[in-house]
Amino acid sequence: MPLTMEDKFSITELIYKFNHLMDARDADACMACLTPDFTLEIPEGSFGRDHYRQMIEIAEVKIPVQHWTGNIWIEGDADRATAKTYTLCPEGPRADGSFGVLLMGSVDYSAIRVGGKWLFSRYTIKRDKKLEMPKLSPG
Repeated sequence: MPLTMEDKFSITELIYKFNHLMDARDADACMACLTPDFTLEIPEGSFGRDHYRQMIEIAEVKIPVQHWTGNIWIEGDADRATAKTYTLCPEGPRADGSFGVLLMGSVDYSAIRVGGKWLFSRYTIKRDKKLEMPKLSPG
């Protein structure tokens, strides 16, 4: 069965909600948007849910950033979907008062329906150009 407009709306709302929660550094609420086997894929590697939670918590003190998301394209069926977005993450003000761009690229989301609710099982960041990234790994 194909995705309905209601499904597409729900997935779009989940994308926007998730990005706002990341910007608010609300790790608990972010985790509620993810499946237990969630995978984050970034150019530096693939990470699970626990590592992603730590990244959000570290970012709270290190990176003043917002996620600006647009051009959402969603495909799938009644139980699984993929969404592709363009994402820009302006950063700042930094400690020195400057501003920059943390991410300019695209994000691919994989979503599955669990108990009637859409959740993300995978979040893949693809940078359009090489930008210097702060270290977000614990330790």
